[in-house]
Amino acid sequence: LDIVGSLRNSYGVVPRFHLTFNPIGKKNFIYEDFFSENKIYDDNDVTVLHTTYLDNPFCPKDRIDFLNNLKRIDINRYYVDALGNWGEPQNNTPWFTALNKDRHVAKSVIEPYHNLPIYVSFDFNIDPMCAIVGQHSQTFNSNSWCHILKSYKIANPKDGNGKIGISVVDALCNQIKKDFPTHIIYATGDSNGRSRNAGYGNNDSPWSMIIRKLKLSPAQMKAPLSNLSHKSSRFNNNYILYNFPKFLINPACTDLIHEMEIAKPIETDIQDKEDNLFKG
Repeated sequence: LDIVGSLRNSYGVVPRFHLTFNPIGKKNFIYEDFFSENKIYDDNDVTVLHTTYLDNPFCPKDRIDFLNNLKRIDINRYYVDALGNWGEPQNNTPWFTALNKDRHVAKSVIEPYHNLPIYVSFDFNIDPMCAIVGQHSQTFNSNSWCHILKSYKIANPKDGNGKIGISVVDALCNQIKKDFPTHIIYATGDSNGRSRNAGYGNNDSPWSMIIRKLKLSPAQMKAPLSNLSHKSSRFNNNYILYNFPKFLINPACTDLIHEMEIAKPIETDIQDKEDNLFKG
């Protein structure tokens, strides 16, 4: 839209756009706008030409040999790099080393237990603001379970000072109350939410806003006074994934699952710091 709005001519020529790309992953506007089930452009708007090295008479022989060899070396890369099919780049240094989709992603939608409380973990990224909702068994033994029921990402326009308005907190809390209207709620998450200068556009802290909006008592607040280091957090998360008897993520949590798959430590020149940092 920005490009179309910027192109003008006095000859009545309708602009055409020619885009070329490699379909590596689906988490981008190209796939979502042009190829997904919910695409906003149809065949009357866009012509798609799917071509590969097999269609290129000028492709060098060494490149052809490399792509052909992928069939026996890495079939997934062959499907993507050579045949131009949609795929996801492999994560060779995962932050969640113990994640196993076959074991940890449920085969069907997980419904909440209405007689048990929910636990909401908030992450106060300035934009988007995120949260996940889970439940767990009340006893811990070989039959213990933990279910991740829902994940949220709430984006909000910034004001003139570059800060997010309080509406993003309201929107997230309203959605949680709508999705879980009868559940007792316990809240935990990012200790940075205690700060009054957390970028949310007023002098109140995000935690204070959440307490009021969700009507939480002190006993329902489980927010830590300080955050774990990323190194400790990484160890704890992977320990739970590897050892917890029944840890399941709702398959509807597509963004969360995707980010867990692609998250990796950030390389740094600072000694002993690489495993303390991660990116998704």
